[in-house]
Amino acid sequence: MRFPVLFFIIALIIPINSYSYTLTEEDKSQVLTGNIVIKEAKNKDGIPGLIAAFSINSNLKDIWTVFVDYENFTQVFSDVKRLKVLKQDEEGAVIEFWVDAGLSDLNYVLYRKYDIPFRKLTWVRKSGDLQLIEGAWEIFDLPSENKKMVVYSSFVEVGSFLPTKLVRWVAMKKAKKMCIRIRDWVESTKKHNK
Repeated sequence: MRFPVLFFIIALIIPINSYSYTLTEEDKSQVLTGNIVIKEAKNKDGIPGLIAAFSINSNLKDIWTVFVDYENFTQVFSDVKRLKVLKQDEEGAVIEFWVDAGLSDLNYVLYRKYDIPFRKLTWVRKSGDLQLIEGAWEIFDLPSENKKMVVYSSFVEVGSFLPTKLVRWVAMKKAKKMCIRIRDWVESTKKHNK
């Protein structure tokens, strides 16, 4: 029991990725009680974006599967109209996405790197709409044995055809619904697999 608690404390002290936002004590408390925390953040290059943190009652494998199960991806991530796996191996995947971004439809290719399998997945734009897309999914242990904290980060530089601030505002509004869908999907899948 000591190891998960120690890992959790260390994970929350260390800044998430190289972004200029860390979770406050109040944020951590909110996540531990089942709330979803969504905050504005900046990446290492100063590009604005968001970070969302929430807890899921599940194991690493079931949570990780949601992020790499491309066959069912559009069922969980409802803004993704369709996707095409261009390449996939144990280190990551190159995926082409067609996305309903709220203000317009977007098409882009991301490299999704499995940095630390079952713990951290990052992505970067390879081509397509938008100037820059990067982000991550990270999974941390919580003091409760079968409860994990999931942290989502997303940073987008739109370019010229849509105002970046407007795209970020839409993303902030959609982030909570996405977190709820992920939590519901993982927890319902876990129940069905028992």
